[in-house]
Amino acid sequence: MQGMNWNDLRCLLAVKRHGSFGAAGAVLKVDTTTVSRRIRTLQDELGARLIERLADGSVRLTDLGLAAAERAERIELELSSLESEASGSRQGVSGCVRLTSVPMLLNRLVIPRSRELLAEYPDLELELHPDLRYLSLSKRETDMALRLSRPETGGLMVRTKKLGVLKHAVYCSRIYRDPNEDDMPWVTHQEAWQHLPQVKWMHDHVRKAGGSFANMRVGDADSAIEAVANGAGRSVLPSLLAEADPRLVRMESSDAVPNVEREVWVMVHSDLASLPRCQVVWAWLADLFRDVR
Repeated sequence: MQGMNWNDLRCLLAVKRHGSFGAAGAVLKVDTTTVSRRIRTLQDELGARLIERLADGSVRLTDLGLAAAERAERIELELSSLESEASGSRQGVSGCVRLTSVPMLLNRLVIPRSRELLAEYPDLELELHPDLRYLSLSKRETDMALRLSRPETGGLMVRTKKLGVLKHAVYCSRIYRDPNEDDMPWVTHQEAWQHLPQVKWMHDHVRKAGGSFANMRVGDADSAIEAVANGAGRSVLPSLLAEADPRLVRMESSDAVPNVEREVWVMVHSDLASLPRCQVVWAWLADLFRDVR
């Protein structure tokens, strides 16, 4: 054995995190053929299979492949620490931070406010993953996460902090002449999201006070904001984001004042928490929510 190549290990790690050769190649900015070739080289070096292809065409790592990927994660972490220490950039802040959250927070808060952060730290890179499912920090699917509920998994492998509480109110589009008309329909969510507190409140309100639902159901809060802004009806939206949208107006009807709050938490993998780039992003995210504590 001549020694394993880090780029080969990176390809294996990317396949583990993203589930396919194509997705791994897109993240690493190489073609699928390169990913396949590097993994074949790694398998030849070890003399054993690391990945197996299933009947439906998908791939999964073998037990040895998983063990190799775990070691590759440790190497990646050590290299990241070394890069941060050696960096000559501002306060040693450089490299990529992978951040995941619901599309609403990324699209309407993180992205619009990121320009100043990246201008101050030009060697810092944010890789944003809008996702309604929870990517795992303990499995290193992401580096940091913004959550709209108290974290229940991760244990000692994850550092967490409550950033604040998102209060909600009822909003509609400014196109309505009377923003408090009682017959305005409610924009609700698809069946899979009926457990959300703002959705439960709307359904309880309609059941008790009457009213109707719009002939449109959305899949996330970001879509709800767009539906309301374009005149589909009214809905319960987070005030921090809705107040910043000039297309929306808050409805002050006394019989429709929801008592809905959602906690905002930031999470980071414990092994990454001491890296300068993660500390900077952590502090920046906390600052974004300073007014909702």
